[in-house]
Amino acid sequence: MADYNVDYLLVADINKGQKLAEKNPDDPLVLLGLAQSYIDGGLYKDAIETLDQLLVINSENTEALGLKASSMYYRDGRVINMDTSLVIARALTLHHEELNTRLLIANDAYLNGNYQKAIDNWNIVLTNKVQVFNRDAINFAIEKSKQKLTQVGFD
Repeated sequence: MADYNVDYLLVADINKGQKLAEKNPDDPLVLLGLAQSYIDGGLYKDAIETLDQLLVINSENTEALGLKASSMYYRDGRVINMDTSLVIARALTLHHEELNTRLLIANDAYLNGNYQKAIDNWNIVLTNKVQVFNRDAINFAIEKSKQKLTQVGFD
């Protein structure tokens, strides 16, 4: 559920991003920043609209595709439906290790008890040399999933 009562700092960030986007409607970095602000505030519909605007400018922006898939997932109540699957497939076709897409797949798998699938996708994230992420957090998630796998084996 989107939280329309986001804190004032986030509202200020969104307002700043909206003004920048009005002045620079064709700037992918500005649009990406605005979309991220919307996501941070749980405004997934707005994020998707902004990412669609960015994807008109650059249809192969894999970071935008990954963020769009994640936004669709949360908008739809943490469900990967057919439309989201198509965005995921497109992102991974263009960039096999795309961070947001792989994190989405791994997190969804983990939440649904598919720990091996989560581990596999987090391991792919670790091969990503293009995007910045917290390696320690990914390694921690992998170890936690391995523990869950062994617990499942003993149940």
